[in-house]
Parts: sequence; structure tokens; C-alpha cells
Amino acid sequence: MGLGMQMLQWDERFCEALAERGQLVIRFDNRDVGLSTKFDHKGVPDLAALMQPGADRSGVPYTLDDMADDAAGLLTALGSRARTSSAPRWAA
Repeated sequence: MGLGMQMLQWDERFCEALAERGQLVIRFDNRDVGLSTKFDHKGVPDLAALMQPGADRSGVPYTLDDMADDAAGLLTALGSRARTSSAPRWAA
């Protein structure tokens, strides 16, 4: 659903309504959340510091690009093509 949120945060009724309209609903946990791989041994990164221009990101265990690749890989493994997506913003 977004940064630090489990797939279970998606409202069940909303997912069912999409499925009833013929949409394929795929929910999954991002890295470090829910049932996914954990990187606890790497500590909690300072997100504000990492978002600064020129920040040293060499010590982070994964990047947003890695997470996007995870989603694309899941769709490939399921034999699906993404046509539309819905995701709440990470920040308001």
C-alpha cells in the first residue's frame, strides 16, 4: 500500500468491488513489511537525510528502484500485464 504498510491495509470491500468488476487484484508486501523479507540487521535508515540532494545512499539495503523491480517481477511471474494501478500516496 505504501511505505511501511502491509498488504492487509487495503480495504477488503474495496478489493472485492474491483474484483467484481473484472479487475485483477494483486496485493503484496513490500520489502521489510508484513510477510516479506526483513532487513532488521541493517537498522532503520534516516529517510529525511536520504532524500537530500547528494545524500550517500551506498549503505541502504535496497532502493525504490529495487522495490519497483520487485513489483514488475511479481507481475511477470503471475503472467500479468499492468494496465492500471492504484496506490495511496506515501505522503500527503
